[in-house]
Amino acid sequence: MNASAALLTWTDQLATGMPALDNEHRRLIDLINAVGILHQRQASVAELRGALNELRGYTVYHFRTEAQLMQRYPINADNRRAHLAAHGAFVERLDEFDALVDTSPATVIECLMAFMMKWLVHHVSGVDVRMAREIADIEAGVTQPAGDRDSARVNTLIDMVSDLYESMATRTLELLRANQQLQQEIARRQQAEHELRISAIVFDAVDEAVMVTDADNQIIRVNPSFTRITGFSAAEAVGANPRIMSSGAQPPEFYRELWSKLNCDGKWQGEIRNRRKNGELFVEWLSIYRVLDEDSGATRHVAVFTDITRQRIETDRIQYLASYDLLTGLPNRGQLIERMRVALDAAAQVSGKLAILFIDLDLFKAINDALGHDIGDQLLIAAAARMKDSVRSSDTVARHGGDEFVALLPQVADHGAAISVAHKIRAALCEPFALAGHELSISCSIGIALFPDHGADSMQLLRSADTQMYRAKAAGRNAVACAARPD
Repeated sequence: MNASAALLTWTDQLATGMPALDNEHRRLIDLINAVGILHQRQASVAELRGALNELRGYTVYHFRTEAQLMQRYPINADNRRAHLAAHGAFVERLDEFDALVDTSPATVIECLMAFMMKWLVHHVSGVDVRMAREIADIEAGVTQPAGDRDSARVNTLIDMVSDLYESMATRTLELLRANQQLQQEIARRQQAEHELRISAIVFDAVDEAVMVTDADNQIIRVNPSFTRITGFSAAEAVGANPRIMSSGAQPPEFYRELWSKLNCDGKWQGEIRNRRKNGELFVEWLSIYRVLDEDSGATRHVAVFTDITRQRIETDRIQYLASYDLLTGLPNRGQLIERMRVALDAAAQVSGKLAILFIDLDLFKAINDALGHDIGDQLLIAAAARMKDSVRSSDTVARHGGDEFVALLPQVADHGAAISVAHKIRAALCEPFALAGHELSISCSIGIALFPDHGADSMQLLRSADTQMYRAKAAGRNAVACAARPD
């Protein structure tokens, strides 16, 4: 459409005979001309939106004027409904133009001009003129105005031409909407492709190993960190089952609980021990997530894990140092107290007995001072091993400190059984030790206390056994002393 051809001037042939309506129709012509000028100079989207806003302002005022006239005069019901429907259609079409203005401003302007020309020809010179004549007849007292055949034919022609314009504009708008949807879909796909590229970069760059499996738990993708940690290449892993890394360290019950939680909650996290391709065991912190593939609807499992072998070794070492004697490898005093607590609870539940043997190495200080700490340390290690070999696997031998040791004997029958174990330990320690070219002989003094006879808790039993150990030393060393039996 040539915009210059659309420039209009007011003519009396458009007059309705009602000054209020005619003034607003002149305003509409001015707006049509303004839109034509915008088309001629290829106005921006912002300017076109400004013109649409002006049209909205015009419609509000114009429709309010017509509504007031229809309230003042008993306008034909069909004419009233036609007016109201036309008003609604006008606003809806303006909204359509506004929604599509970003797609092709020039095309939207052309469609807008075609729509406004139809409105001017059909509604203004047709519908509004008929309403003005109806009002004039009402004011003149004419109840049945005569028809005008020529006017009817002209109106029919006007309707045909305006409908042709409307059909062309509607089809153009449909094409614009289709193009807009296509552009939105292209933008969505481009954004999705961009996000996929970013995801792929992250997938390949992260330090954590990532493994994706299908619903049958077959590996379908791994990242470079997976290969670095496990030793399995992508070619070796894809198509295989994650069991290729199984170490056998976890029992079947572990995996049943894992899958139960994963199926219930959609995720699982925990520590697990697996095996690298070269057979080396490693510890990993594993997170598994169940996800749904939006494209195929298939279930996927995404496993993300980190090699925490070094951290686990260090943690285990710290925990070991907190519970065990670094020199002898025996439980330390803190671990002894904890095991005594557990054993005391168990004995109390079944009204059983347990024994505490407090053991001190006789004359150890003299050997340590004479031969040095290295020999002294070796002697402590060897003595600890002999004491541990002299008791049951369910018993505990702990280093209490220095050259003092404690043996915890749960579930002993009586005093005689405890004394028998004490003499077994004493005899083992009396055997010579061959250390670094030296043959060393020591002995020990042992004090015995039983639960519940000589104490109800750990501290009472240790104090009682310690007292009996000093009794044994006072008796000449290399002896066993037991607290008196209760009456």
